[in-house]
Amino acid sequence: MHCPHSLYVVMQLNRLKVMCKTKPDSISVDEKCSSQGRKKKITDEYNIVIGGNIPLTTLMLHGTQQENMKYVVDMIDDCGLENLIVAPGCDMPYNVPRENAVAVAQAVREIDSVRNMLINYEAPKEEIDISLPDYTNLRKPLIEVFT
Repeated sequence: MHCPHSLYVVMQLNRLKVMCKTKPDSISVDEKCSSQGRKKKITDEYNIVIGGNIPLTTLMLHGTQQENMKYVVDMIDDCGLENLIVAPGCDMPYNVPRENAVAVAQAVREIDSVRNMLINYEAPKEEIDISLPDYTNLRKPLIEVFT
């Protein structure tokens, strides 16, 4: 079943409310769960700490220090610092550059100076050249596996 993104977010938020009613000390959010600020409003209603959800591969592993700092500053601006654990959305992959982990910590500890450092920052535009098979004219089934 395919559901639109907004419906999926509502379903996530409803599940989060049910989880909060079990009275945990904290809830950690996977990186694939968007709308951290909306989730934080719900956990704040129940005085529960929420943790996460820095993207692991796209940001911590392959991103720049500035991209990691910007993500953290934006998350803190969206959520505030109270009852928030700024953390990766899951286990960090092997070989995350130390500089990116340091950038995340610096953004939390020195948010105002990091915010000033990022005033004129613009993320680099990444152009990816992709060549897709001609699916409609395949003579036999094609099985693609992405891991």
